[in-house]
Amino acid sequence: MLQTNVEDYFKVKRLLKELNADLRDAKKNHELAEEIEELSKKLKKLRRDLMADQLIDELKEEIDTHKERMSLLKDIIKQEMIETETETVPFDGRVLKLVPTMKEGKDQETVQDGKGGWDKSNIEIDENVEVK
Repeated sequence: MLQTNVEDYFKVKRLLKELNADLRDAKKNHELAEEIEELSKKLKKLRRDLMADQLIDELKEEIDTHKERMSLLKDIIKQEMIETETETVPFDGRVLKLVPTMKEGKDQETVQDGKGGWDKSNIEIDENVEVK
């Protein structure tokens, strides 16, 4: 059952990747694409001018500094929670929880020459699978 669900997961993921590529192509070839491109360039220039403002630059630097500090604190807290075998830490009506996660990665045995490409001709979708 688990293997079937994993197989279906990757089939749906491949299908979504192809559908997103088709969507990008359809948008690129649409009659309004050129006008959108021109407006995007104008918007990009206006944003660049806005970001050149000294106050905005200072605030962004301060935000980046605090984000980095927060990331370091999260790593420290995580390590302390693992060492003390603590699952939750409450503070001021909030709580930090140490939870396991699932992460997708490439299987080292199947990676070929740095390419982990899909064979798009082998996509088979099981119509009985319901994705929520």
